[in-house]
Amino acid sequence: MTIDEIKNKSDLIKDLIANAKFRIAIDELKNFIEELGDDDLENNIIIISARYNHDYLQKLLGTSDNEIELNKLIKSLLSILRIVEKTAKEKIKPNENLPIIDNGFDNKMEISIEKFREKVSLFEDFDNKR
Repeated sequence: MTIDEIKNKSDLIKDLIANAKFRIAIDELKNFIEELGDDDLENNIIIISARYNHDYLQKLLGTSDNEIELNKLIKSLLSILRIVEKTAKEKIKPNENLPIIDNGFDNKMEISIEKFREKVSLFEDFDNKR
């Protein structure tokens, strides 16, 4: 998973929450957590999902009209999303977000030397223009 994928998933879930599409937001967050393979986070989203289902059923039956519970649900979803984002970013391997380019170099030393030469060249060009 890349930084962009994490951001896209997170933005989608935030948009769903902002548009009061809580069931879909919970499902998307659950899928995101399953991709990470974190049992503790999965348990947390199951608890949040159960709470949402219970509150939804109570409202359908007309036995509850508690906005405080809705606010708690939203805070819980956003809190767990923040933890999931952090966990996902921690699992990214170095350079996973960089495109793989075959530039003909045999090893990293050659790449480093070439990049150094490019930077030196940029400074020389800048000095010559002054």
